Amino acid sequence: MATENVEKGGYCSTGSFTGPAREYAKTNNIEIFDQKKIIKSFNKLNNFDREITLRRLLNGDYWTPSCATCGEKFRPKKTKKGNMIWWCKSSHTHGWSSISYYEAAPIKNVH
Repeated sequence: MATENVEKGGYCSTGSFTGPAREYAKTNNIEIFDQKKIIKSFNKLNNFDREITLRRLLNGDYWTPSCATCGEKFRPKKTKKGNMIWWCKSSHTHGWSSISYYEAAPIKNVH
């Protein structure tokens, strides 16, 4: 936002921000929302707006990880060693020559 000269912006994190990050945000007119501020803002909503917000946030499959490259949901796959892993069905279109699945998030049980 700062490098693009955006007049005002915001950034959310479910964690927290370091002192230097807070100072950078302050000097660049970026409003930051850490975990505490997100919860505090949500709790200020009336019951109707809370319900609408929760319905929007919880609509969809949030248990299955998504590919950071293409955004598609991973699929479970068994490796040659018999381990279950999350695999991107579109990995062949990413331009990788030797990677056909992600093994970063091993899984034990797939439903």
